[in-house]
Amino acid sequence: MHKLIGQFMHGLLNYSTSEKIPYRWEKSPIFKTLKRGETHHIAGDLFERQGGFSFPVEYVSTPIYENNTIVGAVVIFKDITERQIIEAMKDEFIAVVSHELRTPLTSIRAALGLLAQENLEISAPKRQRMVNIAFSNTKRLVRLVNDILDVERIQLGKITLNKKTCNLAHIMSQAADEMRAMAENHDIQLNVFPMSAQLWAAPDRIIQTLTNLLSNAIKFSPNGTTVEVRAQKIHSHNVSLVEANLNERGQDAMQSGLDISETLLLIQVKDQGYGIPDDKIETIFNRFEQLDTSDVRSHQGGTGLGLAICRSIVQQHDGKIWAQSGDGTTFYFTLPVLTQPSLERHFP
Repeated sequence: MHKLIGQFMHGLLNYSTSEKIPYRWEKSPIFKTLKRGETHHIAGDLFERQGGFSFPVEYVSTPIYENNTIVGAVVIFKDITERQIIEAMKDEFIAVVSHELRTPLTSIRAALGLLAQENLEISAPKRQRMVNIAFSNTKRLVRLVNDILDVERIQLGKITLNKKTCNLAHIMSQAADEMRAMAENHDIQLNVFPMSAQLWAAPDRIIQTLTNLLSNAIKFSPNGTTVEVRAQKIHSHNVSLVEANLNERGQDAMQSGLDISETLLLIQVKDQGYGIPDDKIETIFNRFEQLDTSDVRSHQGGTGLGLAICRSIVQQHDGKIWAQSGDGTTFYFTLPVLTQPSLERHFP
């Protein structure tokens, strides 16, 4: 502190406007506080650290009076770097969602517009193609709206899970069936290896997780490559990557009389795609987080919501989700296994 006493304040503070234009001392808000007694609340100006690095701040400068004379000022500031990053991601998200809404709506309007023209002769095959276009794009819109609603529910902690006893093999097969048409359109070979195992889970949400992961794998893979879905049982104490608390998991399952074993299910979705940059691998599950926008647009788009939804669903099933990338990308997630012999023998 003694190094600051007696120093010229403007030289010590050294700050700029949000446009990175340095303030002249007599034009700065803090000067106006000191000389005129004005209180200023500013967001977005840049303060400078030692070494010349600047950072955005929100600050309030308030005059200090003594015997009705201004003797100084109190400046309270907050680093808003993280806030600005989130706001930029939200702006990008809004731009992407606007595009994603507009694209299927345009296709639906065009298809229905042709079908609505009474004087236009359309062959039965062409009419069916128009109906198929409208139907597929309607499904795309429904998925988009559901994703947006799910993200809002995640933020409020109100995502719905209707859990029941279900079999992983059935879930894997249903998810694959939903994605086969998309895989065929992208010339992707989809290989699924269903594994029979009982879960206490919300099957629709696990299917949603798998279809989100499969959609990403298909979109970001070159034509002619393969996407695989596999599962295996693992013991939690043998897998350092799995951070599960078996003693606290699944209270609703326990209340239903089902016992939770020390075994986990490890499900993986593997592609031969372009991979994920190292600096993104830890953040791709964040809301509003996406890979480079040009990549997203050139590979059939996306809102950047799917992986955040996947993480929430998996975590609410007391599991963990992560990714590894190199030659392609593999997404992993874990789920607890339920054992109840009277029910287990009914599954193949």
